Amino acid sequence: MTLIRAARAARRSKRRGGDGGPLMCVAQMDLSQRIAELTSTDAEGWARCERLHKIEAERLLDWLEANGYSQTEVSLAEDGSFTVRWRR
Repeated sequence: MTLIRAARAARRSKRRGGDGGPLMCVAQMDLSQRIAELTSTDAEGWARCERLHKIEAERLLDWLEANGYSQTEVSLAEDGSFTVRWRR
């Protein structure tokens, strides 16, 4: 999780300098649709999105942080995919 947070901080820093540019709207819509399809909620109130690629997990974490979700968890599955869990 430390590596992901460091990568997010580096991306934010790069964006402030103008090198990163805005994300493409089509890519954002595709990601939103994919996350909506993969998201479930458990009995404890945690939302979970499984089988994400690294970039999808990073973008989801960025969005969650920007929208006030302070409780997030990331795990790496044996197949190399990521699972992100969150709640307010």
